[in-house]
Order: sequence, then structure tokens, then C-alpha cells
Amino acid sequence: MSAGDTEKDRPNIIRSFDFALKGLVYALRTERNMRIHVISAVLVLILSLFLRLTRLELAVLILVIALVLITEILNTASELLVNMVTEEHHPIAKIIKDLSAGSVLFASICAVLTGYLLFIRKETLELLGRSLVIERIAEYPPHVAAAVIFLVIFISVAIKTLKEKRPAIEGGMPSIHTAVAFALASMVFIASASVYVFILALALAAMVAQARISAGIHTLWEVIAGALIGTALTALIFQLAV
Repeated sequence: MSAGDTEKDRPNIIRSFDFALKGLVYALRTERNMRIHVISAVLVLILSLFLRLTRLELAVLILVIALVLITEILNTASELLVNMVTEEHHPIAKIIKDLSAGSVLFASICAVLTGYLLFIRKETLELLGRSLVIERIAEYPPHVAAAVIFLVIFISVAIKTLKEKRPAIEGGMPSIHTAVAFALASMVFIASASVYVFILALALAAMVAQARISAGIHTLWEVIAGALIGTALTALIFQLAV
């Protein structure tokens, strides 16, 4: 390759970086979710500075943050592409948009669980302050609680997909919000071993279920199914893993 060819290629490389930067700027300016993800990522990275993460833990954290941002950018690109191809409502176009949004949701859930596993550690507990409940929670491996929430959401979505012709987060059998609320209440009881604490946690979970019914989003049987799924899965996983 001659010196002239090298000089000729340099503007192309610079222009490529310029196009990439414009794409990032466009996503930040036009997509609210992208701005939320970026702000959250900055806050998480600042918090990580106080927790003495190892190089491997920090690398994992950066990777999951990048995964969320990349899926959000690809989601924006796919929506623009679909809108460019057709302005009419088309079932396949809707499926493409739903798949793109689903990838962002899944990446976000994985990022939250990864952050939980990295941040729930001795330094975090010291920042929160010591209490009986926190000390009891600290005795349990953090990956167990993360596995509970992931499985509760995953199984609830799987059941909803099988039961409903047009599944959606809002409405349908079972109530995912209620399942997660009762799973958290069950974990609080297991960690605290206090009936009084469990009653308070159960009351909060029941308020979530009541809110779903009052809003007309779920029926009584749908929230009961969610409560049973959340409670049963939590008890089973803690029984097997702890």
C-alpha cells in the first residue's frame, strides 16, 4: 500500500467515526429510554467506585451496561427501518418491533440481576447500616434471591404466553407484578424469620394485588395465581439452594 493510499483512507476512517457519533447523538436526543439507560449507567459506574470491585467484576458490569445500550440502539434502528418500509399497520412489522423491545427488556433484567449480584456485598451493607434484618439477609447467597426473581418472572411470562392468545405485560393470567411482590414477601420472611416482619411484607404484597384488581388490570383469580407462583417458587428454590 502506498503512502497516497494511506492518506486517502484516513478521511474515510474519520468519517466513519463521525457517522457513528452522530448515530449515538441521535439516539440520545430522540429516545427517552436511551437517556434513562445512560443516566442509570453513569450512576451505577459511580457507585461501583465505592464498592472496591475487582477488575473482573468491573468488566462484567461494563459488559452488561453495554449490552443494554446496544440493544436499545438496535431497537431504535429496527423501528426506524420498519417505519421507513411501511407506514401501514402490518402484523409482521409489529412482531419485529415487539422482538426488538423484548431484547431490550431481557437485557435490562439481566443487567439488574448482575448489578444485584455485584453490589450486595459487605461494603454495601456497611453503607446501609447494620440491622437485624440486613444481617440475616446477608447470610444468604445473593445469587439465590436473583435466581428467584428471574425464575418467577420467566415462568409467569411463559404461563401467560401459553394461556393468552395475545399476551401482554398488563393483564392476563397470571399477574406478574403480584408474583414478584409475593416472592419478595416470602424472601423477607425467610431472611428475617420474624412473623411480624412477614405480616408487614405480606400486607405490602397484598396491596400490590389489590391495586391490580382495582385498576381493572387483573381479576381475582389472576392475582391469586400470581401469589401462588411467587410464594411456591421462592419456598422451593430456597429449600433446594440454601
